[in-house]
Amino acid sequence: MARIKDLWLAEVPVRNPDGKPLRDDTGHVVTMKKKTSKHPDNGGSKTAKRWLACWYDPDGREKTQAFEKKSDAEAYAQRMEGDAERGQYVDPEASKEKFGPLAEKWLRLTGVGATSAVRYESTYRVHVKPAFAGRTLGAVKPSDILEWLASPAMKAVGDSARGMAFIMVRAVFDLAVADKKIHENPTRSPIIKPPGGGEAPRKTWTVQVIWRVRDEHPEEYRAIADCQAGLGARQGEALALGEEDIDFDAGKVHIRRQVARVGKVQYFKLPKEGRDRWVPLPLGLARILRAHMDEHPPRPYELPWLAEDCSTAKEPYVCRLLFRWTVPTPAPAASTSGRAPTTPGYGTAPWSGPGWCRSRRRAAARAGAGTPAGTGRTSCGAGTRPRCRTPGSPLSGSRCSWAAP
Repeated sequence: MARIKDLWLAEVPVRNPDGKPLRDDTGHVVTMKKKTSKHPDNGGSKTAKRWLACWYDPDGREKTQAFEKKSDAEAYAQRMEGDAERGQYVDPEASKEKFGPLAEKWLRLTGVGATSAVRYESTYRVHVKPAFAGRTLGAVKPSDILEWLASPAMKAVGDSARGMAFIMVRAVFDLAVADKKIHENPTRSPIIKPPGGGEAPRKTWTVQVIWRVRDEHPEEYRAIADCQAGLGARQGEALALGEEDIDFDAGKVHIRRQVARVGKVQYFKLPKEGRDRWVPLPLGLARILRAHMDEHPPRPYELPWLAEDCSTAKEPYVCRLLFRWTVPTPAPAASTSGRAPTTPGYGTAPWSGPGWCRSRRRAAARAGAGTPAGTGRTSCGAGTRPRCRTPGSPLSGSRCSWAAP
């Protein structure tokens, strides 16, 4: 039961000369007020808080909080007792926990794939940790969130990065609310408008435009676009298709891996969310793939296999990739041995996301349906991570990396 305690005066029993407690006519012990060691007359501080609110948490442990005024202590003790009875109790000490440890716990519990986990960790380390890791959960107010979003460091990054950082901060405070560490999530205040978005709607291409763009790709690369359209494959999944994934007799394709890049290292890994799937193989696409494989026979390639927990398999993963690309090389020099110099041709390396992005944008530009590569924000060189912004492209929107969106 909630109660308050006077820290300056304590009730003590009045004793008889024989040392026994004095009792009144009803048998109750007679008490008197006695100054405690915290009373100013006994050396205590005059500014010390006198009244102690006492209550019990849902686990039956007594909790206390000191106040200057008796009325404040009474109201607080009653409120905390009522919250415990309603199941809305939040331990005042819990709000003093730091944001950083809870954010790291959230990162461990997200359950996303390896490539997403790397992006989350990078976003937290660069954009969130410097601003919030050292602050207590209860100290962050909506105005602090607004100041963070308006800071020069956050304004210097793109909408996508700001949006991901904000989503992460909001999710950590949601976890704090769920764990009864704070009452409200400061990022969900009505005065805060979540960042991100703002992309103009794309105009849908007509069937004629789609075929024209497809035909503007080099012949050996057209089947990549066909697989994305005909199988519903993401970019990384289409680039990782192997001969062993196609069952021409049954008319289906097993999408069971993607090509991903973590940092500067390339891997094979499971498709998005760690789930493989079988998809129907249209007859038209089957004819295209047979012709492509006759012209460009699949060859075995190996890359490390990346598990969903970010660990790497001991043995490399090998599959007979359908699609490869030509590694750019300088013009061949004259041979001193009298033999013609050799240069890499089609099939010297697996396709990369940036290479495919550049190829499809050039094709869209030649077909009159997009922006030429290398102009403005549509430029997408190796090592960058903008979104492909070919207007209206059925293949646009995927990230310019090995990882599927």
